[in-house]
Amino acid sequence: MPLGLVDTVGGDLPLPVGGGVSVGVAPSDVDVMIDNTPFWLSITADSPYSRETAQFQRDQVDQQPEAGEQSLAGWWTRSQMSFHYGAGLTYLDTLARPQPEDRLRFHDSRNVDCWTPGTLLPLNRGTLDRAVSPAEKVWIVPTTTGIVYACDTKVEVYDGATWTTLDYGSTFPIKAFATDGASYYAATVDGVWTGSLAGGATGTKLWNLPGTSLPMCLGWVKQRLMLGHGAAVYSLDGTGPALPTAQYTHPVSTWAWTAFSDGPGGILACGYAGLNGGVFTFALTDVSGTPTLGAGVSLITLPSGERPLSSIFYLGSLLILGTNRGVRVCPFNSYYGTASLGPLSYVSTDDVTALGGYDRYVFGGTLRAGETMLVRLDLGAPLDDAGHYAWAPDMVMPDYGTWTTAPTSITFDTDGAKWVGVTGRGVVHEQLADPDTAEATWLETARIRMGTVEHKNWAYITLRGSFTNGPVGISARVENDTDWESIYVTSTSEDRFATRKPPSEWLQLRFDLTGESVISSYQVQALPGGTRQRLVQLPVKVFDYETTRSGVQVGYDGWARERLQLVEKLEGSGAELTVAAPALFPEAIIGVIEKLTYVQVSDPGDRGDGTGGLLQLAIRTTGSTS
Repeated sequence: MPLGLVDTVGGDLPLPVGGGVSVGVAPSDVDVMIDNTPFWLSITADSPYSRETAQFQRDQVDQQPEAGEQSLAGWWTRSQMSFHYGAGLTYLDTLARPQPEDRLRFHDSRNVDCWTPGTLLPLNRGTLDRAVSPAEKVWIVPTTTGIVYACDTKVEVYDGATWTTLDYGSTFPIKAFATDGASYYAATVDGVWTGSLAGGATGTKLWNLPGTSLPMCLGWVKQRLMLGHGAAVYSLDGTGPALPTAQYTHPVSTWAWTAFSDGPGGILACGYAGLNGGVFTFALTDVSGTPTLGAGVSLITLPSGERPLSSIFYLGSLLILGTNRGVRVCPFNSYYGTASLGPLSYVSTDDVTALGGYDRYVFGGTLRAGETMLVRLDLGAPLDDAGHYAWAPDMVMPDYGTWTTAPTSITFDTDGAKWVGVTGRGVVHEQLADPDTAEATWLETARIRMGTVEHKNWAYITLRGSFTNGPVGISARVENDTDWESIYVTSTSEDRFATRKPPSEWLQLRFDLTGESVISSYQVQALPGGTRQRLVQLPVKVFDYETTRSGVQVGYDGWARERLQLVEKLEGSGAELTVAAPALFPEAIIGVIEKLTYVQVSDPGDRGDGTGGLLQLAIRTTGSTS
C-alpha cells in the first residue's frame, strides 16, 4: 500500500490501517521519517539512541623521510629542514610530479642564500665599483692578472688595487668586446681594435669593418678570435685589414649572432632572427698539423619564439643557454658529438642576457620583477629525469635608485667573488663575507596542502634558527587572499605560534629576514577543516502493525517487510536520505546509512506475516542541507 509524503505545511499524514484504509495522523504522532517511510522509536538500555562525531582523521602510518610527519599527537604536519634544492615549486606536496627533492624546495625568494643545507641567510652585498652613463653597455671579463671592463667609450683594467684606463684607438663607441687574457679586442663600426692589457700603447686596428650598424658579437674561443657581423661569422686568425672570407653566413639576412663559446669538438655560436633561434657548431679538426675550423652546422634549434642571448660551455659536457625564456642546460653526447635541448630549468619572461660559471654553479643575469639581479643554478645533479636543475634568485644589485637594465656579463676573481657588468650602471663587485642587510630579504614557501585538497584548520607554526642578530617576520596567505598577512614576528628559536588563518585548501608562508638572522627549519601543524560528520545510532521498531504516540494503530500484514526492504535498498545504494525525528533533533538531517542491523526474535509464520523486530540504523551525516 503506498504511503503519503511528509506534509511540509503541517497537515496530517495519511497512514494505512487494516483493510486498505488510510487515516490522517498528525506528524507529531510519527517518531521517525526516513525519506517517506514512518517508524517508531525503540529506545532501551540495550538499544540506546546515540550521536557521536564520526572519525575525521584516519589512522596514519609515517612514511615521510622526516620522522613524525604524520603521527605527532594526531596533527597533520609538514616541515622543511633545508631549502638547497632551490626555488620554483608551487605546491610542496603534489601527486602530479612527486619528487623527494620537492621537500627541499620553495617557491620564491629575494637576497637569500639557500645553498648550504639547513641554512637560510642573507646573500653578500654588491658595491658599484665603476659607474657608466645611462644606456652604455658594459663588458667585464677576467684577465691573467685581474679584471678588465669596457663600456661604450673606454677600456679599464683592474689589478686588484688600481683601475687603469686604456686608449683602444677608435673614436667610435665599442659594440662588442673580448680578451684572450693578455690582449683585448674591441669592435666598433669602423673596425676591430686590439691592445695590450698591460697598457702603455694606444690600440691598433686589426680588421676593417664596413661602417654599418649591423649587430656585432666577439668571442675568444679555441685560441682564436671569432666575429659575428650581421648574418656572417668570421674567424679572425689571418692578417688584415680586410676581413677574411666568412666562415659561415646564415641564409636569413636579418640573423644576429649573440654569443660564442667553446664546445667539445669545436666552436659554438648562438643567434636568432625573428621567431627562430638556434646554436651552430664549427668543428675544429687537424689538417696536416694545423687546426682548421669547419663551416657552421646547426646543432640545436630552439622552440619558436625563443632566442638565445648568452651561452657558456661548462663542466666539460654542458652547454648553458640564456634565452628570452630563461636558462636551459643542454647536455652533450661526447661519443656522437651531439647536444640535446635541455628543459628550461629557470623559466622567465625576462631576458637572460649574461652567464658566468664558478665551482658547480652557473649564474644568469636578468631582470626579475623589474629588478636587476642574478639567478643561480646548481649543476651538481639534476632534480629529475627530465634534466631540470635547482635554481634560486641570487645577488641583487646595490640600491642606487631603480635598476631596470639587465646584466651583460658575469665573471669571478680568484676568491670566487662575482663581478657583474650592468648596462647603464657600471661594474658591481660582490663583497665576500659581508651579508647584505640593507636589502629586503625574504623567502616564500611553496603552497602546503598536506597531500589533499580538503580544507585544513591551520593551527600552529614553529620556526627555528638564530635570530639574535635580527628578528624574522612571518606572513601567511591562503587561496582566497590577494595579499600577505603578517601573523607573527619572532626573535626566539622554536617559538610556536598560531596562524590565525581560516580553514582553506592550502597555506603559504613568507619569512622576512632582518639583520643577519638565520633560518634552519619550520613546521606547520593542522587538522582537517571540512564539516565534521556525525554518526547517529537510531533504534526503531519494525512491525506490521504499529501504535502511534496517541494510541492509533496503523499498518497491515507485510508492512514490516516492505519497510525493511525499502531501508535495505537505500543502504545498499549508498544514496543520501533525509531523516526527521522531531523528538530527538529539531531539524531533519541528511546522511547515508553506514550500517544496518535488524534483529527479530519470533517466527514470522509461513508467508512472512507477522514479521517484526528491532532495526538499528547507523546514519552518517554528510554535511548536506535539506
